[in-house]
Parts: sequence; structure tokens; C-alpha cells
Amino acid sequence: TLRLSLRPGSRARRFPGRAMRGARGVRVALLCVLLEARLGLSSPLDSRGFLREVYPVHELPLSMRVRQVPGDGNCLFNALSVALHYAETGQHGANSLPELRNLSGTMRQLAVDVLTGSRNISASVAKIEEHFRDINAASGSGRKLRTRAASGGLCLGGRRRRLYLEHGQRVSPEHLVQSVAETYDTSCDVYCQRMRQDGKWGGGPEIVALSNALRRPIHVYELLSADSRFFMRLIARFGSPKFDDLEALHILSADSRFPSVRPGDQSLTGNHFLALFPCEGEAQGDHLRPPNAVLEQFKPDAGPSKAQT
Repeated sequence: TLRLSLRPGSRARRFPGRAMRGARGVRVALLCVLLEARLGLSSPLDSRGFLREVYPVHELPLSMRVRQVPGDGNCLFNALSVALHYAETGQHGANSLPELRNLSGTMRQLAVDVLTGSRNISASVAKIEEHFRDINAASGSGRKLRTRAASGGLCLGGRRRRLYLEHGQRVSPEHLVQSVAETYDTSCDVYCQRMRQDGKWGGGPEIVALSNALRRPIHVYELLSADSRFFMRLIARFGSPKFDDLEALHILSADSRFPSVRPGDQSLTGNHFLALFPCEGEAQGDHLRPPNAVLEQFKPDAGPSKAQT
């Protein structure tokens, strides 16, 4: 049996890929940020969509910067696209909406290509490589593409290879898709057809597929709170340690109301993905670390339900 459950009903590994607010709500939020900046009012987001606060990670010497992405049903692919952009270019960039939608859409198609064993994997990989090659050429950075995309190794003669999860575990693409399709009372073919459509929620199977296709680890975090403070906990290291020679992509599964929701009032399961960027906790100061009283609640033998008590 797998150590982690990829079924949407599992609290410990539930990775739905959509925010409740929708594209209109994100546009309104960005307009509010610009208005607040002009009026000199404080906002949790800066002009590039980064949260102003830095959040500690439980039991790791790290703190995380958080970047918001559109909650249009594509948030998983949006968040991974923003994280991959920085990993490949060394720059956060403006990430214009058309540019983000283009890369996000390609990432979505690549994920489904891997899950279905499609021969279009090579074409999707080539589009991603070209995207970043053009950006680096335009910036004059001379930076080489770092992603070693597995364009041909995931589908040979129509047979799909088993995908790497974490810590030596492997699983077949069929099992990944079936585990989710059953929860929606649908077939694997229908699930994959729907997943190719813009705005359809992505989750665990798509994360695993992209980690294997890009040959990069993808680390997933959950949002916790205690003593009226938010912090994060690493809950999955997809692709590690097999692909650890390349920088991991980090994403957060959180309540779509974060950071506006009060600590302790957030949903127990995330419904929106955001991009994360690590910074060393020690460099940020001890005030970013959870207090001892908080850490006591999250010892390894503590149940997950205590996270929200």
C-alpha cells in the first residue's frame, strides 16, 4: 500500500487545485492592492503578488515567502509555473496573465500526457523548454535550461513506466488516476479528458506526473496555526530524493481566504495552491520560528486534528 493517500477525501494528502474566489475575485483583489498602495494603506500583498509576511516551517530551518496566483481553477498549474519560472530564470518577473496562462496550460497538458502515456509528451516538454530558453535569451543572462525533462522516458512503445513518488516508492499512472476517478464515480478516461480542460482542479496525480516529467522534486506544504499565528508544515516530498540534484519546487495547499482569514479559522483542508520560495529561517531571525508552545503541539506522535485546536 502507498504511504500517502492521493484521494481527495484524505485530510493528510488532500490536494484540491482550485480556489473558491474565482478569476473575478483575484482581479478585484489585485485592484485593491493597487488602490491601497496609492492611498498609503497596508496590504498583505505587494505589487507582484507576494505576501508581505514571511512564514516559518515546522521542524525545518526555513521560512517561506508566499506568492499568490489566480484562483481560476488552474491554481495548481499556476503555482508550479511561477515556481518553475524562478527556478529556471533566477528571477521572479512580472508573470503577466497571458504568459502565466500559456505556461500553466502547457503544464496541465504535460501532466495529463504523462498520466495517459500520450506520445505528445515530447511536444509539451519542448514547449516548456522553448518558453524558458526565450526568456533567458531575451534577458541576456546566458542562463542554461536546468530542467532535464523526461521527454521520452515515460512512455515507451505505448507502455507507461511506474512513476516515482518519494523515498523509493513507485506507482503506476493507472493506479494514480484510478484512485481519484473512483472518488468522482467516473472512469479513468473521462477523468483525464476533463483534466485537459481549462479550469479543472488538479491535485496529487498531476503533481506526481509533473515531478517525474520535469525530473524535479515538488514539495507540498500545509497551513497550520497556533497561538494566533500561521506557520507551515512539509507534508510531501514528491520526487525526493531521486531528483534532488535539481532545486525543488515548493507549493502551499491552503484555505483560499488565506491570509485574510484569522489563524485558527481556516479550513482544515486546502482549496487553493500558492507558490512558495524558501529563505533560511536563521537569516530571518528567531521571531519567525514557532514558539515552543506551538512546537509541542506538532510532535511526530501528535494527531493531525490538533493542528486546528
